[in-house]
Amino acid sequence: ERATPPYTTTGVNADILCHRSNDAYTAVASKQSEEDDPHSSVTFIPLACSGATLFGDYTFGTIKYQLDKLKDLIGDRQIGALTISIGINDLAFAYVMWSCWEHYRCQDSVTDTVTLADIERVLKGLPQDTLKEMESRLLSALQYGELNGYIRDVFSKAQLKPSDIYLVGYIDPLYQSPGKLCPVLIPGPGGLGFENIGGQNEVTWAQDDIVGPLQHAEDHAADSFDWHFVQLPQSVVQSHGYCNDPDVSWFNNIVEVGTQFTKALSTNGIFHPKPVAQQAVANALLAYLKPALLPGGQPRPPS
Repeated sequence: ERATPPYTTTGVNADILCHRSNDAYTAVASKQSEEDDPHSSVTFIPLACSGATLFGDYTFGTIKYQLDKLKDLIGDRQIGALTISIGINDLAFAYVMWSCWEHYRCQDSVTDTVTLADIERVLKGLPQDTLKEMESRLLSALQYGELNGYIRDVFSKAQLKPSDIYLVGYIDPLYQSPGKLCPVLIPGPGGLGFENIGGQNEVTWAQDDIVGPLQHAEDHAADSFDWHFVQLPQSVVQSHGYCNDPDVSWFNNIVEVGTQFTKALSTNGIFHPKPVAQQAVANALLAYLKPALLPGGQPRPPS
């Protein structure tokens, strides 16, 4: 759901707080699928939220809250497609970016206090450790199985078949070009910054220990529960990473959103995919949706 500003303002606070946007891939795919087939109508219910987690107390931002809200809205009506994108915030990736910008070799640095309630819960009562150790523990705590169980508790298989669930993978921001990670993801003062040079190897660590394992966990979850896993080819994504020039990068950068680099990284959509990236994901999603939702798997011509 998260796209570039401006965000939708429908009078519902959640729309603004959650960074919902008409440029989001789900909104784009819904609109495009309806326009492609003039005989079909699409009911699109956007409930995704920037900062959402599998667990935690953030009112709009837990997937369990969103699933309960969806059930309240639709009752017993059948769901044609449910899109899910979840996991990166359970790994406190915004905090990782901040720590790697602030520390030399962040993966070896002792973690600061983490303010996200869900991450605090995981760390509560445990001694401070390195960021790498914290991330390893958080990865092991990802509960896609629990999510599947909750979906089955809320929706019967007659209302929502497993094959109608689409887990959409995150777009990897860490590459400069195919096979080449960003040498400097976010420059910082005095030799700091989120960098892969000067022995820091922070971008390599983030790819090998966070983004890569998360993608594997998503793929495994989809395969285990008979969901679809929707992900852009890495050869495409790796040409549009955050460190590229603005006309090449698929991600909002600090200059473009006009803000300072602080711990409130998502406030103005930093690192959120731009509309061009949202369109690419929408196209990938539509490749799954059209055969499943349209009669005969193809749009019908106007009568």
